[in-house]
Amino acid sequence: MSAKLRGRKAWLVTWDAAGSHAAVAEREVVAAVLRPQTGPETVKRIVELLYMAREFDPADKLDALTRNPYPAKFGTVTVRETFKNGEVWEQRVTHTGQIICGHNPFLYARLVKNLRLKDSANPGSGLIWDEEPRQKVVNLDNRASD
Repeated sequence: MSAKLRGRKAWLVTWDAAGSHAAVAEREVVAAVLRPQTGPETVKRIVELLYMAREFDPADKLDALTRNPYPAKFGTVTVRETFKNGEVWEQRVTHTGQIICGHNPFLYARLVKNLRLKDSANPGSGLIWDEEPRQKVVNLDNRASD
């Protein structure tokens, strides 16, 4: 079975927007597909470059040499642990599997699975994929507190 027919794991970078005024044309939604082995820091830098290339005018691109107003940022998750005595500990930590860059529209990068052509007979039909569930809270095992 060819790679075009079977689903693949990959970093997928897509354009998203809040509201129709900033919507991106359907054929432009997928900004990039990167190998799943690509490191998160590299993906983060690529996402910034993609955002600047599309959204910045020449003056903004020049200014970005010294100050990027829309740096890419990793997502976060909350790690929560409940101790036997009922005490709850929580902390927000960086989640390198999700990256956001920009304002509106913005780029969203994440690892997806089963990335494939929407219609294998029509390569221009676009891509479809399965999202990994977005984890907001990670619960740790209960431990004795002393």
